[in-house]
Amino acid sequence: MPNDLQSPFVTGHCTPNGARLRLVAVSIAYPLLALVLGVLVWALLWQLLCTINNFCGVDRHWLGKNLIVGVEVVAQLTAAWQIAAPLTPAAWRWICSLAVAVILVIGVQDLPDVAGDRLRGRRTLPIALGDTATRAYLCLVFTALPLVLNVVLIVPAGLNWWPVTVGTTLTALSFVVATRALLLRTPAQDRRTYRLTELMYTLLLATSITLL
Repeated sequence: MPNDLQSPFVTGHCTPNGARLRLVAVSIAYPLLALVLGVLVWALLWQLLCTINNFCGVDRHWLGKNLIVGVEVVAQLTAAWQIAAPLTPAAWRWICSLAVAVILVIGVQDLPDVAGDRLRGRRTLPIALGDTATRAYLCLVFTALPLVLNVVLIVPAGLNWWPVTVGTTLTALSFVVATRALLLRTPAQDRRTYRLTELMYTLLLATSITLL
């Protein structure tokens, strides 16, 4: 995650007016493209959620932020899936499972910048619960999460070599994240832990293509 020194506003690569023009352009082009692709409802939901999150102060409290991000995952993945294939009960199982997983673990994103969040008046999970309690919670969730995801998502695909390999990799990676979240506590270490969480999410997305 870039810090403030790398911000395009600070470096001069983008001005506030330029950012506003880009926002207007994207806000128009995005639903038009979604209309062509047949996913307009999900695109409008995504835009609504982003507006609520970024301009209505929902992101300032951990519960609102986590729930919004989870629903954004549903809007994003449903649109992506519907572009490629019809939505099936199995697809919905994957989409909803990933959304719930993201709601539970997205707090790991807030570990590296507690000081900055305090200055901005945000009440993220580490600020609300405290650093130690948040890390204990994340360790518990990341330890239990692969067991649940394996049962709900991987096992129904069968017990041949590929699902077993994916499930084993997911479990190992999740345990690494659980250990790092609990024991490695510098901002730089927390950023790498979050990157590993992103890798888990990407692995599950790629796996859904091969297993469904």
